[in-house]
Amino acid sequence: MNRDQLARQFNVSKRGIANAVFVLNNGTPEIIAQVEAGKINLQEAMRMLGKTTQRERNRRRVRQTLELCEAVLNGEQHEAEILAAQIILRVAHTRAAKGDCDAPTNNGDG
Repeated sequence: MNRDQLARQFNVSKRGIANAVFVLNNGTPEIIAQVEAGKINLQEAMRMLGKTTQRERNRRRVRQTLELCEAVLNGEQHEAEILAAQIILRVAHTRAAKGDCDAPTNNGDG
């Protein structure tokens, strides 16, 4: 049974299935037992294993975007430019890791 089928059968998202698989593959027996007993949820288990969830990454991006907007509105151009560059670089690396584009390089070609 694939992840799509499991998600439909248990009425959860495919991401939820992926998170469960990650915890099963990477979690300690203690963490897995806590999830199975309902003492912690999958997101808590993933955090314990050092993995951030999509929701956490989205929240971080929103915070960064708000910081950028505040810096621009407050006339802090230098800080805004740094924040914007960090966000753009992170997006580029994420897309490169997914194979959506070539990885950015810093080899002085301009």
